[in-house]
Amino acid sequence: MVTKSKLKELKKESKSLNSIIRIGKNGLTSGLIKEINDHLKKRKLIKVKVLRSCLDDNTLDIIIMKIMRNCESCILIDKIGGTFSIYRGKFD
Repeated sequence: MVTKSKLKELKKESKSLNSIIRIGKNGLTSGLIKEINDHLKKRKLIKVKVLRSCLDDNTLDIIIMKIMRNCESCILIDKIGGTFSIYRGKFD
């Protein structure tokens, strides 16, 4: 369970993370979603960068929505430019 104070901590922690997933011109594939799930199981908090080559046909919000729909119990922590952080947990 993620409280509002925990959300604030996670947001602060996500600022210092390097993006470990990069979504490029191939877009969001099922293999990439599996990789995001695997990283979330190991780390709980990850940062994802969407490259400009991917944003031609898709908007960032659509990509984030697809990831949230396909990854169980994910919460969007922060979104700045083409980079966003997600956390595996529940929010009340």
